[in-house]
Amino acid sequence: MKTTEKTNLKEDLKTTLADLETAKGTLADEIEALKGDIAETHTEMKRAAEIRLAANKEFQMTVTDQKATQEILAKALDRLKAFYAKGSFLQLGKKNAQPGYKKNSGSSSVMSMIDHIIEESKAEEQDAIKAENDANAAYTEFNADASASVESMTQSMNNKAEELAKVDMSHAKATGSLRATEADLLSLLKYVSELHGTCDYLLRYFDVRQQKRGEEIEALQQAKAIFSGAF
Repeated sequence: MKTTEKTNLKEDLKTTLADLETAKGTLADEIEALKGDIAETHTEMKRAAEIRLAANKEFQMTVTDQKATQEILAKALDRLKAFYAKGSFLQLGKKNAQPGYKKNSGSSSVMSMIDHIIEESKAEEQDAIKAENDANAAYTEFNADASASVESMTQSMNNKAEELAKVDMSHAKATGSLRATEADLLSLLKYVSELHGTCDYLLRYFDVRQQKRGEEIEALQQAKAIFSGAF
């Protein structure tokens, strides 16, 4: 009964160890996968930061260029306005004004064109500002989501590491129990072998010993009868 009990326990422990080995492998693979995902997310965050920095530099250059363009064109426009205003004033102030002082008929179209270019530059500047704000908002959102994802994956990895440690402890305990059970089975086997040796000897020579004992008893009875008749 003890041997059967220990044998069943041994099989149960083997099954438990096999399950623990599977759990260890699964947890180890999941932890490695999480490490890879975390590293990949960090790489993506770094790449996004570099892209955002480059885009911001380009934005700064665009805004600077547009402001410079607007400033230069505004100065040019002011000079043209002053020039044509002065020409008109001279023409009105002199009765015998030369034809060269006559207002250029294309001056208004030139100034209108400059005005149009300035407005286009301002519009491009505003578009750049809007695009920069949108890109910055998108980057901020991405960074927040990525950070939250990293935090979640890190927590999950820590939990799995703790679970793996518990599995390792259970595995070590089950291994120790299995070794103890195998030692118990060996002891039982040895005991059974010794018991069989003793019992088999008794059973094998039981009839012979019974016969010899009977013969001894009979001989003693005969001797007793002899001695009784002698006296």
